[in-house]
Amino acid sequence: MLDTKLDKVGTLLIHDGKIMVEGFEAEGCMCREVAAHACLWAIGVLQKELVDLIKTPGGSISSIDLPPDVSKALGLPDPWDEGDEPEGRVS
Repeated sequence: MLDTKLDKVGTLLIHDGKIMVEGFEAEGCMCREVAAHACLWAIGVLQKELVDLIKTPGGSISSIDLPPDVSKALGLPDPWDEGDEPEGRVS
């Protein structure tokens, strides 16, 4: 199974205790094998990201805030819409 490689990279989302994989392709692989490849790919991306984050402040693509379109697509509430705005938040 793992002697193959991904032909196409898609999206892997970890949310609410679930891992959702979409858009990945690997020739000659069944769905669970593609999912395993996608998880391995994501681990590699996260590892590189962590190294960049530790090495150089601001030198990575990590963010603590989800973009509004991603939050909306996941059906998550906007944390800024709940009452008063927190200190430091500029509208």
